[in-house]
Amino acid sequence: MIDPVDTKQPSERLYAGQDHAERVALRRQRLIEAGIEQFGTLGYHATTMRTLTAASGLTNRYFYESFESLEDLLVACYSHLMDSYRERLEEILDTAPPELESKLERGLRAFFEEMRNPQFARITQVEVLGVSPKVDALYGRYMREFGLLTLRAMTTEEGMRSLGKRDADILAVTLAGALSAAAAYWMRTQYRDPIGRMIANTAKVLMGTALQLKSQES
Repeated sequence: MIDPVDTKQPSERLYAGQDHAERVALRRQRLIEAGIEQFGTLGYHATTMRTLTAASGLTNRYFYESFESLEDLLVACYSHLMDSYRERLEEILDTAPPELESKLERGLRAFFEEMRNPQFARITQVEVLGVSPKVDALYGRYMREFGLLTLRAMTTEEGMRSLGKRDADILAVTLAGALSAAAAYWMRTQYRDPIGRMIANTAKVLMGTALQLKSQES
């Protein structure tokens, strides 16, 4: 009996139960994890291809399989951290009690708990700043998105519509910038103040904005 012909190319065949695309994805994830470790401890500018490949256990060949440069890896690491955090924050806000104070307290606690992770904090608040116009644009997009997420938690759909897109965008980046500045201060002071104090004081800024928005609706 003649065996059926294997029409798959060598690169498509299974290896240890995984096809080529799966192996590429796993190597890419390993590089992202190593990048988070390196950028979050040594810093982006101090990280070299040698330290990165040593941390990941992969060679240069596999790095260039997924990324064109260390900057591209930084973008992937930053996006991975921010997207994961956004998923967590959206779930927290969606399941929080409807009272504004409770919703803000839960959202701010999630934010400052994330900022206590030194690798997350360093990459998202320090290492992505001033790298290139491409990374600056990505940073600006995430700041706007998280600002809008915060703003939507503070007001109604009617309140968002009454603001208009341009005013909502400006207010969103203002709120995100205020929270980012508070997180950077907390980092610089070696997390000297308890998380409850950081939440209580930043909540005042958000509550003041929320009350102003509510007064404009009526």
